[in-house]
Parts: sequence; C-alpha cells; structure tokens
Amino acid sequence: MSQRISVVVSSYNYAAYICEAVAAALQQTRPPDEIIIVDDGSTDDTLARLQAAYGEHPAVRILSRENGGQLRAMITGTAASSGDILCYLDADDVWEPAYLQRLAALYEADRDLDFIYCNLRYFGQREGLWNPRNADHDHGLTVLEARFGRRWIGAPTSALSMRRATALRALDVPAHFQDDWRTRADDVLIFGASIGGARKQYIAEPLVRYRAHGRNHWLAQADWLIGGLRHEFRVHRLLAHFGRLNGIDNDALRLIKLEFRSKPRPTYAELRIAQQLSWTAPEPFGKRLERYFALWKLYWRQRNATKQ
Repeated sequence: MSQRISVVVSSYNYAAYICEAVAAALQQTRPPDEIIIVDDGSTDDTLARLQAAYGEHPAVRILSRENGGQLRAMITGTAASSGDILCYLDADDVWEPAYLQRLAALYEADRDLDFIYCNLRYFGQREGLWNPRNADHDHGLTVLEARFGRRWIGAPTSALSMRRATALRALDVPAHFQDDWRTRADDVLIFGASIGGARKQYIAEPLVRYRAHGRNHWLAQADWLIGGLRHEFRVHRLLAHFGRLNGIDNDALRLIKLEFRSKPRPTYAELRIAQQLSWTAPEPFGKRLERYFALWKLYWRQRNATKQ
C-alpha cells in the first residue's frame, strides 16, 4: 500500500504568493493526498484568496488561527494532517513538479529512512543554488552530531519532509518554547528529528525554488551582536530540551563510533566532528585516544568500500 503524503503550509500575510505555492503542490506528478493550510492570523486578504481559489477543493483544508508564529502554525497543521509522510511548505516558495514523486519513491524503497531534505534554487531577488554540493548523501544517524556538535542537518522549511512519527517527536516542545520560534521554526524540526534518532538523506537536485524577497526571515541580516546571540541561546535551550526528552546525556558520547558507522560514505567533515566529540566522552584518556584513531580507520575503510 502506498504511503499517504500530507503537505503542511504555514502562512502569515503572504497573500501575494500563497496561491502559487498551493498550485505547484497540487500540480505535482505525484499529487499529495491532502494539503493543510494554516493561516496564522494574517491581516491581508490571504484567507479571501485561498477561499476563492481552493475553498471547494477536495484535497485542500484551510485552517485559520490567531497569530502565534510559525512553530505554532506547524504544530496546528501537523496535528490536523493524516499522512504517513509530512512535507512542509512555506507560502512564498514553489516546488518543482517531480518533487513529491522523488520523495515518495525514496520513502517507499527504504522504510528505515525517516527524513529527507533537498537542495533549493533561489529565484526573485537572488539566483543560484542554496547548496553547491552536487552529490546525494546518506547522513545515517545524527543524534550526537546535533546534540553536542550543534550540527544543523537539513534545509529551509520548504525542502523538509519526514515520516509522521519523526515530525510528532520533533514538534514535542513545551508551550513556552513556542514563542522562541515564531520564525525559523525549521530549526525545531531539524534538531528535533536528529536528536530523536531520525536517519537523514540529502538530495542534491534542487527540487524546491526558494523565493528571495525583502521579507525572508531566513535570509534577513540580523544584528548578530544582539539578535544573533539571542538565537544562539534559543538553540541552546532547544538542544537541552531534546536531549532531556530523548535521554541523550554526556554518557551517550561513548556511542559516537557506532553513530559514525551508520554513515555508508562519511565525509571528512563528519569524521572531524566525530573525532572532536570522541574527546569529550566521559572516559579515561586511553579509551578516548583509542576511539579517535579507530574513527580514522573506519573512515578509510568505509570510503574505500564504496569505491569497489
């Protein structure tokens, strides 16, 4: 039986873009089973446009709530969805026609795959690729990389998809945390999925078009003396929360070699992170040194094995 795909769209005052985003989702070569649109208390004519265009569409549900920020809108949309696979879409972005078909094939072929993100191509006020890396990559598990290495392994919202259980675990945050993530809520999905034990896959093909314009929160230049530092503290609280939720404390660093082995073709950057984390495990120096060099050997063995 094929897996149901739900699309969760969150929007705030994006009346100029949202119908184009929804149209691209409906016109996929593998159409979604449902689209849940959450209007986060828009003060423009977003709701009027949506009702006119999609109010009678059988695959589209339009929800409206008072303004609470992106994370609350994501939680609302996820709770209202019924799909096995959840794909998140910002109201100002557009998917390429084969995006969902590519995702569906990967999730169907590998039931142990929990989270897929892909490359994006800018359009509007910026052009080019979000990530110039030109090869797909199986990250394996990234629990310790994310919790202790603060690795952000994902992409902006519109290029994120995951199994339902992964999304529910990632969105399990206290109500008072939700004010922290009125914007940049993709951080919650990305870190929550990693620390929750999701196996992640990257697709290098740019299957998402990311609209660059003056209101992008992700592209906006923050005051990094104040705004940037506040964001770092928000991330610190978030990582600590997911660590407690999933029982990942410092003792878990003893498992860094096993986590590294979950990567079929590890990169040198992943090796260096694993080695750095291996030094912080609460073990005698000799044990940490032994693991440090064992990671080198494992890296070369796995890299050479994939060339044969």
